[in-house]
Amino acid sequence: MARPRITWWTPGRSRTLRKGAACASPPPAERCACGSRSARSGGSREPGGVVKRLFGTDGIRGVAGLFPLDPATVSAIGRALGRRLKGARGGPPRVVVGRDTRESGPDIERSLVEGIRAAGGRADCGGVLTTPAVACIARLMGYDAGVVVSASHNPYRDNGIKVFEGAGYKLPDALEAEIEREVLDSGAGPGAHAHGASDSAARPDGDAASGHEALEGQGVTTEALHARYVDWLRGALPEDATFEGLSIVLDCANGAASSLGPEIFRRLGAKVFALNARPDGRNINEGCGALHPAGL
Repeated sequence: MARPRITWWTPGRSRTLRKGAACASPPPAERCACGSRSARSGGSREPGGVVKRLFGTDGIRGVAGLFPLDPATVSAIGRALGRRLKGARGGPPRVVVGRDTRESGPDIERSLVEGIRAAGGRADCGGVLTTPAVACIARLMGYDAGVVVSASHNPYRDNGIKVFEGAGYKLPDALEAEIEREVLDSGAGPGAHAHGASDSAARPDGDAASGHEALEGQGVTTEALHARYVDWLRGALPEDATFEGLSIVLDCANGAASSLGPEIFRRLGAKVFALNARPDGRNINEGCGALHPAGL
């Protein structure tokens, strides 16, 4: 008979361990667990020898407020997205934007959304959502793209922009290259100023972690987006599935799963012990999450 299994979960990483097996050592803290390069590394080389200066293997990364995450460049990225994406049935492209709990998230979201709208696109703000949630919502609700403002396991001062096509998959390299070329040709970069964008990379009022969108959406509310995702997760299980009688410990890393993660498991009947689920904009991944599993 197969031995029972124990599963532990953290945002961005899960592992199934056979009972009694030792945990494998986590990757070094100084490297993002996903292995992505930030834009600061000088870009990534794609097949065919094309060097991309903004997009790495996991989107655009950098220090919030500095190139390429300064307001002007982020706004230019939004405009390029709005122009390059093709909307369904020939209409303007529809984009859903989500973010994690970093204090820089609302300002980056604002610059990005204003750029998309300036180019004629439509944007709905999902507020605080995990990366898989944004990709899933884009597919479920017929968006032409989903954008996530997040730097995964990196420190709070970093941030990033990940873009998914409407089917929920990473953008094709050719489209990333077109967007990048347009952004760099626009003259965006250090010292440039984006109309309407904040000059600060962080909001002192702490609304990065509140779960509310920085801007009004253009069609679907944040609450409706969250509800659709939770309903889809519940529907992915058998109708009679229940977690009643189970006690589950979730390490939310003070990140994007801090609210929805515990809610989902409680709705399934589990008794949930949520650790590190009180984000303040700066404590994301601080001594917790995928790189610090010992707390579980």
